[in-house]
Amino acid sequence: MPNRSTDEITNHWPKEHSRRGAVLRQRLAWTEASRWHELDEPLADAAITEAAEYRIELEAVAADSTSWRRIPKEQFQLLAFQQIMAFGCDEDQDRITRLMSLYPVIEARLTIGERLRMIEQVAGFVARYRLPFGRVFNPFLYLEQDDSVFTTALMTFVSYFDEPGDDSTMTGPEAVLALLSTFLPRRQGLTISTLLLLGDQRLLPLLDGIWRRLDGEATLALTRNRTGFMYVAVAEFYLRWLEDIDESAYGVPAAGLVQMRRSAIHPVVMDVERDLPVRDPATNPIRTIREWTIAEFATEIEPRLRTLLAKEGEEQVIPFVLQEWGLDWTPASEAEAAAHARSRQILQRPAPGPLGRPSA
Repeated sequence: MPNRSTDEITNHWPKEHSRRGAVLRQRLAWTEASRWHELDEPLADAAITEAAEYRIELEAVAADSTSWRRIPKEQFQLLAFQQIMAFGCDEDQDRITRLMSLYPVIEARLTIGERLRMIEQVAGFVARYRLPFGRVFNPFLYLEQDDSVFTTALMTFVSYFDEPGDDSTMTGPEAVLALLSTFLPRRQGLTISTLLLLGDQRLLPLLDGIWRRLDGEATLALTRNRTGFMYVAVAEFYLRWLEDIDESAYGVPAAGLVQMRRSAIHPVVMDVERDLPVRDPATNPIRTIREWTIAEFATEIEPRLRTLLAKEGEEQVIPFVLQEWGLDWTPASEAEAAAHARSRQILQRPAPGPLGRPSA
């Protein structure tokens, strides 16, 4: 293929390419994967040739940063896809540097919805061609500014991550937790809440005591990330957190239990298990083990909440949890009522450092 300028490549962009985006993505993904390892899935010679030639053109465009904001959007979407896939299969430092410059343009030119669709597309080909999940998803985990895109990438990573020869259901969550210390505090909280919102209690041993490692910004992000579904695993996490710490630090985990109930859009509390890693996106990976009505579940957790309440001093936050879950609590005196009113602010009081001093 003769060398052409970026403008020539852009002007050469065939209109049918816009209609063939899915086919081109598949062929580009195959080409990048074949550079990583030998594939069992062959492509026709003509398709291989087209993909190889088109990859060369995209690499030329990628090398010219002045073109990123002016090429047709359909071409830019394929460029972004190809560069992220190539990043996952190539440890070249120049590619890393280029992608760090390219990603802000991806955020500027592609809507949140388009970036979410790109995550889905990338995940599908990574799973299909057995590519290194961690590397391919790094741009979404470390360069993305929008929290919804970050948490979607994280959930996708957890759901599809697979280590050859490892039959553990928790391989994906374990891989994500290994990255935790590399995230900024807010993203640490969002990471833990995303894992909790899988709703699977088998995650709890991995998360036990993790609140001791988080600062106030992280814990507030943790309690404020929710979906409207209520899971036993989430409530159990907050209860274990409360039972592990000094009563003076009850505020944030108590707020988590309050917000869990307050933001619910479904009137049941569910205990579920997920089939991880997901190997067939067409199947439902969630199995419901048991469901409780809100009143039934409140009765289940009431003894533990009453025990926590008995440990509190004048500033009490557990009464807010009891009331939010429909359990009885009334102040015994005017003084207690006044103290209860003053305690409302504690529910969202951030801590200056790591939360959760172990109980004596």
